[in-house]
Amino acid sequence: YLGTFIFIIPTTKSMKKKRLWLVCGVCLCVLAIACGLLLYQFSREDTSGAFKQTLTDYLEAMKTGTSKAVDLATFPDEIIKQEYLLSPQHIIDYEIESEDVVSDSLVAYTLLIKDNIKSDVYTRVYYFVGNLDGKYTVFINVDYVPENLRAGLNVAKYSYVDEDSLGSSGSVSE
Repeated sequence: YLGTFIFIIPTTKSMKKKRLWLVCGVCLCVLAIACGLLLYQFSREDTSGAFKQTLTDYLEAMKTGTSKAVDLATFPDEIIKQEYLLSPQHIIDYEIESEDVVSDSLVAYTLLIKDNIKSDVYTRVYYFVGNLDGKYTVFINVDYVPENLRAGLNVAKYSYVDEDSLGSSGSVSE
């Protein structure tokens, strides 16, 4: 009733202008909020795509070996990086089983990987893609994820039972 009452009261020309400006202002605010929400949603989708694309680029590079893949990964120190480069391992096939968004800067992936060393079975592994200073990078072990990206990361969930095993669930038959 109050809204109807306000518009029925005879108004002066200046009151009509004030009311018009008020309505326009409210409409602009609603429009700005709607646009902001849409932009936020699109930026989140783009970011999610960048994480997965980085992982896919890494996995495809690993089909040829570590020499190309090393540029897409980050290691805790140079010794581990050099050992990685000396590895004869390469991926034959892979499947992304699941994706777990840990934070805006880190996504955990569960993968099934078939490599040239165990070419008859798929092995379950955990890889991570992080956004470090605006650059997307792969971490091939939960222990390689730096402290500044670990907020919300359940390290035990992605730790391997056997330190010599690539996957916590072992091998998966075809």
